[in-house]
Amino acid sequence: MNCLAYDADVENPEFEEYHVTSKHRVQVLNFLDVGEAKQFFTALDQQHPEVTLLDMPGASGKQTREQIQKFGLFQIAKQLGYRTTIATVLNNAYNTVNSLDIMLDFCGENADYVVVKSQLWNQGSLTFDRWQQSQTRTKFQQLKGIEIEMPVLELTSFDALHEESISFFEREQLSFGDRILVDSFLDLSQPQLKAASAYFGITAAPEKKLTSTTKAETKA
Repeated sequence: MNCLAYDADVENPEFEEYHVTSKHRVQVLNFLDVGEAKQFFTALDQQHPEVTLLDMPGASGKQTREQIQKFGLFQIAKQLGYRTTIATVLNNAYNTVNSLDIMLDFCGENADYVVVKSQLWNQGSLTFDRWQQSQTRTKFQQLKGIEIEMPVLELTSFDALHEESISFFEREQLSFGDRILVDSFLDLSQPQLKAASAYFGITAAPEKKLTSTTKAETKA
């Protein structure tokens, strides 16, 4: 698949760091800077990737919406043959629900939506009840959003990936024990990703896709 991937979290570019030695490279690009945002749109126009990933930093919703409006992202995406997907990773607090609610009102039917519920936030006394009972979820469903549940990767295996800054593509570098846990995590994740494959642009014959992700925020 021809894919462009960008990490817009310039202070904590983990997405890029995990792929430093991978053949699937991720570029750091500050989408909130006008000059670098211009580079982003120029790359779309010149390279015509099937899928483009843009990982936005947490708590950047307001500035992201300003850039979307300034550049007319939805109109440009349509001209270039793309459809935009907003993927939001929820925690179990109100902040990510509130941020998504604002984004739903701003984007409306101009985008598709995926909510990612990491089971890390659904253990013991932790639940997604605030999301389940929210009016935001009702609005999300009316806009044909898709919810997926991602399994928990064993923390020691996550640490092994993190400490070596390697991606899933390079998991053969892990110890055998960590590798089988990562393989299991990926196997469990596959049906969930498949459920949202049309919105992620990873179908057998993918429609060109522009996907923006927002991380679970720790503060509103």
